[in-house]
Amino acid sequence: MPRRRFSSEVSGRDAWSSVGADSQNVDRLRCSVNGRSATLCRVGPSKHSGSSDGNRDADLARAEGAGLRDLRMVMDELTSRGLPGAADDFPWPVLIHDGERVLQANPACLRWFGCSQDGQLVQQPLAVLSRAEDEQSLRAAIGASAVGAPDSPHLQRFVDRNDRVLLGRVLARTSASTGARVVFALIEPEDGAERSYELARLLGGAVDHLTDIVFITEAHAIDGVGRRIVFVNRAFTESSGYSAQEVLGKTPSITVGDGTDRKTLGRLEAGLSETRTVREDLLKYAKDGTPYWVELQIIPMFDEAGKHSHWVSIQRDISDRKRMEARLLESARLASAGQLSASLANELNSPLASVVSSLEWLADRVPQLMAHLGTEGLEESKEVLEALADARSSASRIATATSYLPLLASNAPLSRHTLPLVPLVEAALADAERQLGRSITVERHFERDLMVAADSGRLSHALRLAIVNGALASGESRLALQVLALGSRVHFSVEDQGPGIASELAGAVGAPFDARRPQGIGDALGLFVASRLVAELDGELVLLPRSSGTRVELRLPRA
Repeated sequence: MPRRRFSSEVSGRDAWSSVGADSQNVDRLRCSVNGRSATLCRVGPSKHSGSSDGNRDADLARAEGAGLRDLRMVMDELTSRGLPGAADDFPWPVLIHDGERVLQANPACLRWFGCSQDGQLVQQPLAVLSRAEDEQSLRAAIGASAVGAPDSPHLQRFVDRNDRVLLGRVLARTSASTGARVVFALIEPEDGAERSYELARLLGGAVDHLTDIVFITEAHAIDGVGRRIVFVNRAFTESSGYSAQEVLGKTPSITVGDGTDRKTLGRLEAGLSETRTVREDLLKYAKDGTPYWVELQIIPMFDEAGKHSHWVSIQRDISDRKRMEARLLESARLASAGQLSASLANELNSPLASVVSSLEWLADRVPQLMAHLGTEGLEESKEVLEALADARSSASRIATATSYLPLLASNAPLSRHTLPLVPLVEAALADAERQLGRSITVERHFERDLMVAADSGRLSHALRLAIVNGALASGESRLALQVLALGSRVHFSVEDQGPGIASELAGAVGAPFDARRPQGIGDALGLFVASRLVAELDGELVLLPRSSGTRVELRLPRA
């Protein structure tokens, strides 16, 4: 069966006149690439039917054995030999399009896309060559956009008939010799290991074993599509969660998210537009949405002719450092606020003690004075006594609040020990009852003999404050106290039967409450102080709404 060649209607003349050989004879296409001389031979007819991976691999092996590397030099040689005819037995895919549909494809192209016959690709819209999300970049790379064919090759993501992603570097040339504008697109397929020949020369195998992230992009964007990624190392895939196959041909914006600082991105883009090295810290996002920080340096790379060809981005994951910095800043802020609070507490304690003492004296003397007034002043004496009771209660709340403030300013170093948690809970319950001046009805659910790694003083205060909050929120109702182990943590929880918290308060407590006494919170300031004490112990205090009431959990490191 005779070989079906590129149609002569595309070139306006016999497509084979430039080759000038019978289909059964040997034709040679000689390319001088990278200082080497490569000869490709065509012997006998080729068939379009072989769409297997074996035929596709055979094409790649022929190209590698011929020493083909530089797309521009190969395109020049093919053009000089006469396109489209010279590409019939060329081992790389070559296709012709008019900006909307595929007009012709050489046998290697049909095999690469997994087509068994022309009709599966020829006369089809260009959209069949890629997935929808890659269509804009496809049209730019193959010269189907309004600006025409780009000057340099670009890595592009294609898709075969089985919807499998294919990677190839594309160089397109526009031809108008027939009076109609058509574009020849030459594709250098990747070898299946997600490394092109050029990248192997640029990077070497060692880059893949670096602990720092390395990826390489093209030097320039085309037709609104950003600089496309042509290489990522293993560290990138481990940090981001993306496989190399998922990001090659995409742009670095794939790891940009809502929290990424736009001003930083603007500075980066300004530096890249001036072709200079840039350095920044940048918040990026992994495939699953997890944020991570990188310290990045982007360096321009130039080819042998001195032309800017790529950007190399070297990134070090600094997420741990950023978390430590944030913790230190928060600690410094709270320490400063705590020192101010402690100073205020010292200033308030003396006059407050005098006020409390005076109110207690009045509470004792006023009834005696009212007794001399007889029955005529009975109603007035009741009002005076109620006012005194309110004043004493308010003074007591102020005294309690000021007693918390020094805890935020504690300069005592942490003294971690392995401590049994249940005895500390029992002691904290007794302290809470003394603070409130009444007994607290509790229901205990304790796993005995659980140990925590903590500072005894800080933990005791945190436990007491959590119990006091629950008692105030629940009133005279019963509290449920629980101690249990969950993995590497020990949870102590206080569950009350109060009105419950609003949904927006659920979660870890990290800042003071906006309201003085939010619904469902018995002691807002005390609960915040407890959360800071637990955080110093590498734990967290979490609020959980329940169908009736609120659950406060202290999650502590297990010893």
